[in-house]
Amino acid sequence: MVITDFQNHKLNNLLLSNYSGSSIAANVFINRSGTNFYVAGSITIPSYSTLAVLGKDTGLYLEEGDVLQVNASANSSVHMVSGYEIIS
Repeated sequence: MVITDFQNHKLNNLLLSNYSGSSIAANVFINRSGTNFYVAGSITIPSYSTLAVLGKDTGLYLEEGDVLQVNASANSSVHMVSGYEIIS
């Protein structure tokens, strides 16, 4: 998710889904001006499971230029789904 407009965004939830047959480790981070800020590091997601990383009660604000990224120990094994609102 890349924030490219002149508005801030509030990330209300973030789900990671492992659709592979093995457990994986995943990292979630925000890249802001070339610096990575980890939201979750080396979290284990069991096979064929979904993990809620953020909920509405733990929202996160993203600014213009921020990049929300996820990487996993197994290539192409995780889908990320998020809900957000635009804050003007």
